[in-house]
Amino acid sequence: MSNEVAYVIDTNVWILADGSGNKGEGKRVGELSEVELECIQNCLNWLIEFSQSGYKLAVDLNYLILGEYDNTFGKGGLAEAILNQFRGQAGSIIYVNIKYYEEGGHKIAIVSEDLQIIDKSDRKFVAVALEVTPRPSIINASDTDWEKSKEVLFKNNIRVEELCPNYIAKKFRRNSG
Repeated sequence: MSNEVAYVIDTNVWILADGSGNKGEGKRVGELSEVELECIQNCLNWLIEFSQSGYKLAVDLNYLILGEYDNTFGKGGLAEAILNQFRGQAGSIIYVNIKYYEEGGHKIAIVSEDLQIIDKSDRKFVAVALEVTPRPSIINASDTDWEKSKEVLFKNNIRVEELCPNYIAKKFRRNSG
């Protein structure tokens, strides 16, 4: 537990800031839309500001979040450099204990019945946020599932900060159209 300002950061923020967020769609930089480029820039700006702020990164002791970071974004990029900066500064990461269960070879964080958000892999972020005081915001860039769960999260005093609202809106339109 801590009384310092901390944030829980969804992996997609690091991936987009690292410039690898559209590899799954097979896009090159010149093929990215204005909304996608804006999202990448928002993630870069936020992570740089965060890294200079003195705020803390909140993660789990079980290495679910840090392990996902390490296995997802590229080596030698900005995301790795910022994360390594946090790892190298004593006290800049808040580690909390969360419980989890195994399902299909994946570790899923255990959260209360009303917080069983759609994407089971994102429950680790919720579980960590619940263990930190004051309650940190969850920072999201491109995942639409957070928007779908916003009401239940808000009822539990968990705030999701969207770095890319235009990108999220575009994804919602594409998925519903």
